[in-house]
Amino acid sequence: MPYCPKCHAEYVAGKTRCIDCDVDLVEELPFEDPEHPRYTFEVLTESKGEILTRLIKAELDAAGIPSVLSGDMLGTVHIYPAHDSTIWVPTRHLPQAKEILEQVLATAEDDATAEAETELLYCDNCGAEVPPDATACPNCGEAFDEADAKSD
Repeated sequence: MPYCPKCHAEYVAGKTRCIDCDVDLVEELPFEDPEHPRYTFEVLTESKGEILTRLIKAELDAAGIPSVLSGDMLGTVHIYPAHDSTIWVPTRHLPQAKEILEQVLATAEDDATAEAETELLYCDNCGAEVPPDATACPNCGEAFDEADAKSD
């Protein structure tokens, strides 16, 4: 199919000039739009869950790195990413995207570790909350190891 190189209108076979622009038609349009460059995409990460996927996507967006979620390349846009989402980034942005991914995952791991460290412990005997370093229940006096206390 011939195309107008100026207005990008598509014409039927056999036509040679654009009736609107009065220029010769071409068989293929050159791709020169800097806002929509042709990228080759590679997988950055898969199956990180909805929350991590959103965090990663937000950080990529903030860094100006184009990305798509699994399904986007097939024409399905995920407003809320599925738990098994795949994040794709352009090959030329992959090294920077991997650094961002590592930072997000490290922060998430630090948050999970901090949460585990602040986990509440309870006395097996009376159920009272017990400080992690206690050797006896402050409520009933039951003696125990830290390992004997049950976490919530």
